[in-house]
Amino acid sequence: MQMYSKVEVALKRDVDMLQKLNICDYSLLVGVHSPEGLPHSYFWVSIIDTLQLFNIQKRSERFMKKQVLGQKDVSCEDTLTYARRFSEFATKYVFQGVDVSMPYDMGVQGFEGFT
Repeated sequence: MQMYSKVEVALKRDVDMLQKLNICDYSLLVGVHSPEGLPHSYFWVSIIDTLQLFNIQKRSERFMKKQVLGQKDVSCEDTLTYARRFSEFATKYVFQGVDVSMPYDMGVQGFEGFT
């Protein structure tokens, strides 16, 4: 399995878990280290800020922004919508075009280990 596919599978698994736990407002942290004199880079990926539940406060925030203020795109969404949007963004914009032919060494912090 290509490294990119492994990242996608791990990301989906983690986002599905966060959605089932009713957690929203998390972020993706991607680190890149390119040491001088080495022909490859080191990447690490982590989902951070995983403490916000989609509770009555977040439901109220979403209602106010969408219904009262008439905003179409709001950052505070239900966990299913948030998970879908998060995964689509990561797949389309963050991991798109990763050259998997290079000898990457991905340190995994937020994802389960790739095997």
